[in-house]
Amino acid sequence: MIIRNFTKTNYHPKYTINLDNFVSDWISFDIDQQNKLLLKWDKQNETFSVWNFERQKLWELKESICYAKFDPRNEWIWLVRRENEELVSIFVYDYTGKQLASTQMEDVIYDSSFIITLLPEKTSVAIDFCGGQDGSQEYFLSVKANKIEIQREIESNACFLFAFDNNTKALLLNFYEDTIFIVSYPDLKTLKTFTFPEDFSYGGISKITDKCWIVSNEYSARHFLFNPETMEFGEEIIIEGYEPEENEDGEILSDIASMEYHDGTLIFSYFKITKTGEEQWWGQTTINL
Repeated sequence: MIIRNFTKTNYHPKYTINLDNFVSDWISFDIDQQNKLLLKWDKQNETFSVWNFERQKLWELKESICYAKFDPRNEWIWLVRRENEELVSIFVYDYTGKQLASTQMEDVIYDSSFIITLLPEKTSVAIDFCGGQDGSQEYFLSVKANKIEIQREIESNACFLFAFDNNTKALLLNFYEDTIFIVSYPDLKTLKTFTFPEDFSYGGISKITDKCWIVSNEYSARHFLFNPETMEFGEEIIIEGYEPEENEDGEILSDIASMEYHDGTLIFSYFKITKTGEEQWWGQTTINL
């Protein structure tokens, strides 16, 4: 599959605004495109703040927040504050800065980092305690009567990626075993499994349709269509003019560092180290499959 027509930008097209000189890094922030809001945090300086797209600060907390996630469905913000290496506090705030709910959770991984993913249920999220080589542990959380409740503890090292087929199925990933699981939802009974080949380094999955996904190889920076019904790879997605090339070791590598599908748009990034420095840009195009 060759992409011939695309538009280049110097910032991520999904964000619609250039975040250069506004966020201190490309990790400690989140964006709500619908409501044109941005949040960012600085754990070391113990600051957390919410801004509009005009770069006006709306409110802030003097807290050592280590992770935060917008939930536009409810106009909520989920926040994580570390108390010590084995304990964290979880908060839910509304968009005006009012605290709605909180709880504390044991960090069984020890001093982990976090990823929060929205679940199909409107008041629920998955929180993944990520410990690098030490593994990970994920929980499903839900807000009920101003309380945050643990709904489910997921099998060790597995994490929720997304739901599909009208939320009757979900995709789980075990990053450490390079294995994905298609499960029924919400009971999470395994329906299919697929383990990536030894020469494949998992770099992400993006859903185009329920029957067509993009699977990325992080090491080679190559990206392929994937059929979840047959659990088979399809065509490679190639950007014209930036085709993968064979290196001195016989490896076929690309400079298209990432690729994802978002609201009808294929978004990809180009990254290459040259003699004069780093070259990076993003591209986008509309595709229909």
